[in-house]
Amino acid sequence: MDILEKARELGTLIKQSEEMKRCDAAEAAYDADEELRALVDEYNAQDSALATNDDPEFVSAIQERMTKIYNSVMANPVYLEYIQAQQDVAKLMQEVNDEINFAVTGQRSCSHDCSSCGGSCH
Repeated sequence: MDILEKARELGTLIKQSEEMKRCDAAEAAYDADEELRALVDEYNAQDSALATNDDPEFVSAIQERMTKIYNSVMANPVYLEYIQAQQDVAKLMQEVNDEINFAVTGQRSCSHDCSSCGGSCH
């Protein structure tokens, strides 16, 4: 098998992983939550409005509204699952990349957490 075939095989395995399945489910739940998406859209619009005005009263009112929106979004379990699932997929991808790098170079990347390697990477 050539390298690209192995890459496709690896991609298929990643797509079938529990992390990716969880991420896909979390994304579907996020997409289905119209109220949550409206809050995120409003937050982004408010953030853009901040860049266009430097009136202190306007800025204060926008920041106050953004804080309320942020708190609502961060209290939403659908959003929290969505973010955590994305982070778990990113972690898996980093671990895969680190393993490929190790196979190529013979060196492990340093996570700065010596409990995983006993300090042998230094």
